[in-house]
Amino acid sequence: MHREIQSVLMLIFNRPTIVIAIFSLLLLPGVFVHELSHLIVALILRVPINKFSIIPRTLKNGQLRLGYVETKQTDFLRDSLIGLAPFIAGLLVVAFIGFNHLGLDKINESTALFNSNLLFSRLENIGLQKDIGIWLYLAFCVSSTMIPSASDRQSWKVLLFIFGIIIILFLLFGTGDFLQNKLLLSLDGWMSSIAFIILTSTIIHVLILIPTWFVKLIISNITGRRIISKV
Repeated sequence: MHREIQSVLMLIFNRPTIVIAIFSLLLLPGVFVHELSHLIVALILRVPINKFSIIPRTLKNGQLRLGYVETKQTDFLRDSLIGLAPFIAGLLVVAFIGFNHLGLDKINESTALFNSNLLFSRLENIGLQKDIGIWLYLAFCVSSTMIPSASDRQSWKVLLFIFGIIIILFLLFGTGDFLQNKLLLSLDGWMSSIAFIILTSTIIHVLILIPTWFVKLIISNITGRRIISKV
């Protein structure tokens, strides 16, 4: 999705600096939520903060960094929680927008009932929601930037390893029934909720991707320019 938007901007302006500036401004609400969540969790966990920025910059490897929060290195648990913060915050924001302003909870009900007619009817009703454009835009920005970066995920390996050891110990010491009947059932409920929120995010992206693709095609035909992706 990001590539499609950047392609449209490049076809229009044909200047990388302008494209970076506009693209960064478009995603600014999501970047703000992403970095603010890092900042808040770091403050809650009493981790010193070195730098905070939502000003984009191009790195030496050519990648675009839209913002960052630099904290003092601490233990793996607090590092993991700080790194996970944007994903949790993003899920909450997307869920709030999807349920309260886009009516996507009704779509979930229709899919659960396997009623295609009801599903298409409720998809049509999305366009009738108040301020649909603003809420779609905000949901897109947040969902596009909520995935933790590589630096955010650095300390997750240790945490996942410890979690795996705990699960193995549960099984070895005969607590598999508790694990299956209590813990896994609770996790199943959480995972189902997360899955639907991610589905909500996917629907939002599709709703924006389709017109973006058509705009790209039209501008490409008008200007005669083509965007060639390098693998």
